[in-house]
Amino acid sequence: LIILPTRELAEQVEQEFYKLAKGLGLFSICCIGGTPVYKDIKKLRRFQHIVIGTPGRLCDLVKQGKLDISAFSILVIDEFDRLLDMGFSEDVFFLADEMNQRDQTLLFSATIDPKQERLIDQLMDERVELKISEGTGTAEHITQEIVRCTRDEKFDKLLEMLQTKEFEKVLIVAETKSTVSDITYQLKKAR
Repeated sequence: LIILPTRELAEQVEQEFYKLAKGLGLFSICCIGGTPVYKDIKKLRRFQHIVIGTPGRLCDLVKQGKLDISAFSILVIDEFDRLLDMGFSEDVFFLADEMNQRDQTLLFSATIDPKQERLIDQLMDERVELKISEGTGTAEHITQEIVRCTRDEKFDKLLEMLQTKEFEKVLIVAETKSTVSDITYQLKKAR
């Protein structure tokens, strides 16, 4: 069972699973809010090796008796910090409790604050912590600058920066698909 905070991320994980599992005879389902629940229920009638989803939809399916996760052996919780920030801790713990015979629990998080430590201890008995980095430094070849502006000035400032010769390639990251769509629309309009 893979639990993720957003629909977009759940769909992305499912797409990556398809690429990795091609030709292996493994099946997955992506259960997310905002989609017809009856389609999830229909797909769940067939055996699924991996269930990917957002907490609300997964809890709904478990409570309806349409998804039995008691025999699942591995629980993956991605972006644990965001799930808690978004108010999903009750749902996450409900799902973890339903999987009380699991062999492994994997939590992935960009940050961990002391409040989350207690919650992690409730989810895991003998935890092993792996850190990719301490998050204190930047690679030598990367230059970082902070540009301060108000929310209203953001797009104009971005456009101004993009029009300078210093920027050969630019990567713009946004939190949601709709924000990316809005920025794309505005950039095309500003050409």
